[in-house]
Amino acid sequence: MEPCGCPNTNEKSRAAIENETGTSNPVVVYIDRILQQSVSSCSSDGTIFKVPEPLRSINPEAYTPSAISIGPFHSDRKDLRANSLKPMYLQHFLHLSHLSVNRIVETVQSLEQRARCCYTESIEMSSDKFVQLLVLDACFVVMHLICLMYPKLDTPKGANLWQSWNEIFHDLMLLENQLPFFLLQSLYHLFAPSLPLLKDESFIQIVHRYFSEQNNPELFLIDVKLLSADNVNHFVDLVRIRKTEILFDEMFIKHIVWPPSATELHECGVIFKREKEIKFDDQGGYLLLPSINIDDSFEKRVRNIIAYEQYHSEFELWNKVRNLALIMTSLVQSDQDVKLLIEAGIIENELGSIKGVTQLFNNLFKHTYVGINYYHSDCQKMKDYCKRRHHRWMTSLRRNYFSTPWLSASTIAAILLLALTLTQTIVAVLTEFKKSS
Repeated sequence: MEPCGCPNTNEKSRAAIENETGTSNPVVVYIDRILQQSVSSCSSDGTIFKVPEPLRSINPEAYTPSAISIGPFHSDRKDLRANSLKPMYLQHFLHLSHLSVNRIVETVQSLEQRARCCYTESIEMSSDKFVQLLVLDACFVVMHLICLMYPKLDTPKGANLWQSWNEIFHDLMLLENQLPFFLLQSLYHLFAPSLPLLKDESFIQIVHRYFSEQNNPELFLIDVKLLSADNVNHFVDLVRIRKTEILFDEMFIKHIVWPPSATELHECGVIFKREKEIKFDDQGGYLLLPSINIDDSFEKRVRNIIAYEQYHSEFELWNKVRNLALIMTSLVQSDQDVKLLIEAGIIENELGSIKGVTQLFNNLFKHTYVGINYYHSDCQKMKDYCKRRHHRWMTSLRRNYFSTPWLSASTIAAILLLALTLTQTIVAVLTEFKKSS
């Protein structure tokens, strides 16, 4: 009986193996092949991967394309209706660029091995099939973005430019639905010279404009001037790149502090104000927060960024989106917290349900590690602010006795009446004391 899992070798193959490895032992040969495969494998450098099951199980829809498959992970799905647009967009790409199919295929073939290495899982496709997939998907993405950003261009024949646009938009932000950025850029460089209107715009600028159409663009995108295509792995990576790298104190890692709930802060007199950056003013009692539009796509975008950072990115490179989401997760512990933030204009609720927003933030970081809190010092200030009892007392006094003009007038009148009564009592006591003496 042959060893379990080892290849079956006949006498002829044994001789060939012995020439290569110096042994005819099939177990040695099998293990040697495994070692060779592990050395030649490039999966450790991959930046595109399937979301691990613990994260996926919380909300599978957040990681699954609903309209179109891009890349190999969902390429076998027949139910994605926008996949039928790919041949039309490829034809349009060829028509506008005056390029031959052969030129495009040769370009993609030259990048095939590098593209395979961008996926952490082994792509079980032949070279021909994988290149075919890359050509169709990459030409679709490039052509789709150009047509949307330049509406005056002719649209692909037989294709409705706005068909499933919103769903495609969100599918292009899914971690499992990515193509390497260098591949897209290479095809754009082939295409761009054929259209004079593209001469002053790089591919990364077009991508930046495309994703600026989403809600919360100031949250998910940085200044395009700070972007370098050489440092972008794919679209999910693009929206999580921070403006600057932050050096963190070791204390920030060992002792992570998060803010109290919005209700607790409110009870201590903290006022929520809309600003672009998170900051806590402990002198005036103001918590500055960016406005967040919570719609159906918000959770998808944040979840895919969280998955990408948790399972790939370097520990130090935490971005604004994740940190803001963590702050919001701490602030939102109940429906009352959501109501307070809506009233302050911090949360714009397009879900319709307050409970839905509460559940979103309560579940957002399940099965994830927290990492570094970029706003550690501000959170510590909030904690310290709430520990000072006089803030709570003063807030209670203001809300119970000075919350409206009429209540303020009544309170002042009562205080004056009490003062007059007390004065009269003191005068009466002093008068009686003088008489008795």
